Amino acid sequence: MDGNRRYARTKKISLIDGYMLGAQVMKESIGNCLTYGIRAITVYVFSIENFKRPKAEIKALLSLVRSDMDLIEHLCQHGYKARVQFLGRLDLLPKDVQQYMRRVVERTSHNTNAVLNFCVGYTAREEIATAMRRTVADCTLTLDGSSNSSNASTGSCSSSISVDSLSENMYTAGCPPLDMIVRTSGERRLSDFLLWQCNRDNTEIVTVRCLWPEFGFIQLFWVFLGWQRRQRRDRRDGPALSGESCSEEEEGVQTVPPRQTQAWPIAVSLLIAGLLFVSCSYILMLNKSM
Repeated sequence: MDGNRRYARTKKISLIDGYMLGAQVMKESIGNCLTYGIRAITVYVFSIENFKRPKAEIKALLSLVRSDMDLIEHLCQHGYKARVQFLGRLDLLPKDVQQYMRRVVERTSHNTNAVLNFCVGYTAREEIATAMRRTVADCTLTLDGSSNSSNASTGSCSSSISVDSLSENMYTAGCPPLDMIVRTSGERRLSDFLLWQCNRDNTEIVTVRCLWPEFGFIQLFWVFLGWQRRQRRDRRDGPALSGESCSEEEEGVQTVPPRQTQAWPIAVSLLIAGLLFVSCSYILMLNKSM
């Protein structure tokens, strides 16, 4: 969600107001994604690197995280039945924020329609390192538990460290495979976000030129519409070979199977609404002239 600070400077408002506008867009975008039928949404809220910012800014950001959770919890509980998870070094956060997050996780743990991940105190490098530590710890426990057995393993844990074992110990374990990363403000950097998860041939990265507070329903709609177009092309021509890249015009996202993304019906609805608006405006102009 890049561009909150730049938007604030452009509009000559405070950084906190820029973040508040960005938080509002985040809530609206989450609701739109759930409406589209997305099964897993991961939002990069607060990086470990953000702790290097001024203390007043950090405090304001964490306050926004806590205040936004009330609406997010209501949305998940009474609207879309989504399960909330917080991914990252939560131990770096203030105790009251940690307790509040635990309550939200517990209250939404029974929801099964979708998963909503908030990366707080997160970097992808830290996630990979954590997965490595967990994998080694699991292996050590297994070896210790079987040490008295006649068929106890005499090898090291290195044989137990694999792509699959690391994936099972990532923060996002249990979530569907990553199909899409959206990056706003025209940036083409991953910025230490989901580095492990995006290493798939069919994971697409879309760059949207607008700043995050300017990102709305229309931008998200075109993102999914472009994805559907590429899905139809891939079914017709076959997926691109590994290493091939899309042109800037074709950059987009993959999210869920086409049957769960209702972009074309919405496009038709918007077209009909536009025609009705033009017709009504024309009728009103005629009435005024008469």
